Amino acid sequence: MRILAVRFSAIGDCVMTAWAVTGIREALPHAEIVWAVQDTCRPVLDEERLVTSVVEIPRKRWKAGRWRPEVWHEQLRLYLGIRKNRFDVGFDFQGHSKTSLMLRLARCGSRKSAYAKDAAARLLVPPTACRHEHIVEVSHHLVNQWTPTTLPRLPLMPRVSAPDGIRGPCVTLLTGASDPTRRYPATHWQFVAQKLVSQGCQVVALGGPEDPRIDAPEVVDLVGKLSLRESMAWIAHSQLHLAADTGSGHIAAAYGVPIVSLFSNKSPARSRPWGDRVTVLHNGPDASRINPEEVVRAAEAWLQDYAVPR
Repeated sequence: MRILAVRFSAIGDCVMTAWAVTGIREALPHAEIVWAVQDTCRPVLDEERLVTSVVEIPRKRWKAGRWRPEVWHEQLRLYLGIRKNRFDVGFDFQGHSKTSLMLRLARCGSRKSAYAKDAAARLLVPPTACRHEHIVEVSHHLVNQWTPTTLPRLPLMPRVSAPDGIRGPCVTLLTGASDPTRRYPATHWQFVAQKLVSQGCQVVALGGPEDPRIDAPEVVDLVGKLSLRESMAWIAHSQLHLAADTGSGHIAAAYGVPIVSLFSNKSPARSRPWGDRVTVLHNGPDASRINPEEVVRAAEAWLQDYAVPR
């Protein structure tokens, strides 16, 4: 059995899709599962147990040269090249014209789509009707239209070793978000971090090179210093993760780490971190409306079972 999973991006969406793909792997342990994914999101895929191989999409390079004929030719060669796999079924978990085009050109025996976000996608691979709203449930429903699977408690994620220097209780905190409208103010994060440090927690700040830093010497500052996989290791081995509505929250939930997730302009119903170890804080379209004291209380509720050294 050969299966094509198409989900190019983004980090959090790929992690949420991993629940459905894990269901396939558990139901069909000997299947060949190929995942087409953007190069920047590839680190969140478990290439040891979940997928057999990966079709890597150099999306940033393609986007930078979108008007160059050589880029179009490269794209077409890649899309047509996967036909040789003779997939029995292909799933478009993203529903964009770019992902639907890949699925159509792959000539899978059967094509399934969860979404159609533009007219071209709707024409190329008509979506399956679904009453669910959350991405995890929608993806699982799509797979179950093809074969019965069980939604796992946790998805298969890359195995990551505990980082040097970690101690408990460790709280990881992502300071930024890819969308500026979702970001929680750095001054608010600083307040939260200092409160937790004063209670004996090790607070580790994570983020990309463009994300804000926390101006507190007692906080372990790793913002802009780690690869995605290295950041995943800190998150996976922490006792709690704090983040705005961004990919790191989904990574924490997928590893079974409690998460306090701060939402702003989007509804949590569709894309909150999945699972029962999640606290969602939401106070309208602006994340800055969420009181830092409320974030501290939510964190303390998850940490109360840990012995904090004094």
